[in-house]
Amino acid sequence: MSSQRDDELVVLDLTSPSPTVSGRIHVGSQPNKMILNRAQTRLYVANEDAAQLSVVDVATGFWVDRVRAGLGVEPIVYTGGDLWRNGGAELLASQPLWVAHYTQGCPMLPSPWTRWTFWQHTDRGAVPGIDGAVDLDQFAGTLGELHAER
Repeated sequence: MSSQRDDELVVLDLTSPSPTVSGRIHVGSQPNKMILNRAQTRLYVANEDAAQLSVVDVATGFWVDRVRAGLGVEPIVYTGGDLWRNGGAELLASQPLWVAHYTQGCPMLPSPWTRWTFWQHTDRGAVPGIDGAVDLDQFAGTLGELHAER
């Protein structure tokens, strides 16, 4: 369903007897036409006067559910801070974020995340017993919370 007033697509959960809003995907301008590809994995949205096109990956939710069911773990999104600067990750926003941003300050987060779970802050780290540089990461929590993430 689209909302021209809010420049977004409204995601409905149709699995229950009464449809409920399960998410909102910002597309940047007024959506006015939509078409699903033949494989039903991508939704093409014509915005405004059809001069702009947004592409929504509708298979993302299925992938997350399959990983949970098949592996029994919560999927983590690993990405750089600038990959989704123009949107497109809204369907993954509820997943934990592992962000790679090599900086001494706070990492840049891709939209729509507001916090990171893991931060890969360098690729020039040193670990005893390993020759050469390695990635170093930080967890946003306690050791007990890290063990609970398993």
